[in-house]
Amino acid sequence: MPSILSYASEVERIFLTSPLAYSRAFEEFSVSIPRSHVASLVACSFLCLYPNAQRQNCLFSDVNFTYFFRGITSESTAQVAKLQAILQYFACLSELEEEDEVLAQSAFRIKRRSLLLRPFNQSPPPPPPVVGAEVQP
Repeated sequence: MPSILSYASEVERIFLTSPLAYSRAFEEFSVSIPRSHVASLVACSFLCLYPNAQRQNCLFSDVNFTYFFRGITSESTAQVAKLQAILQYFACLSELEEEDEVLAQSAFRIKRRSLLLRPFNQSPPPPPPVVGAEVQP
C-alpha cells in the first residue's frame, strides 16, 4: 500500500510540468508515457482520487475504482482476484524500481490509427489512372 500512496502523491508534480497528451477522434496519434506516470494515474484511480465528472457521455466508465470496490463481497472471488492482481502490480513496480534502473525508466507506447470511412450509400472512388501502361485490344 505505501507504493500506491507514493505513486498517487506524484501525480500533481508529474502532470503540472508535462500534461497528459490526448488524441482526437479520426486523427492518428502516437505518444510515449513513462511507466511511473502510468503508475501514478492508476494509483489515483485505485484510491478514487479523481473528481466525479458529470456523466454527459454514458459510453465511458468512471475513471475511479468506485464500482470495482462496490462489487467486492465475500462471494466475489473474481473481484478479489482482480484486487490481488492490482496490488501485485504495484508490488512488482516498486521492486522493479529498486532492482532495474533501465526497465524502471521504460515507457508505454500508445499509437492510434484512423481509417477514413465513407457512408454505405456512397460508391467508392474510381481507381487512379495507371501511368505508362498500354491497353491491349
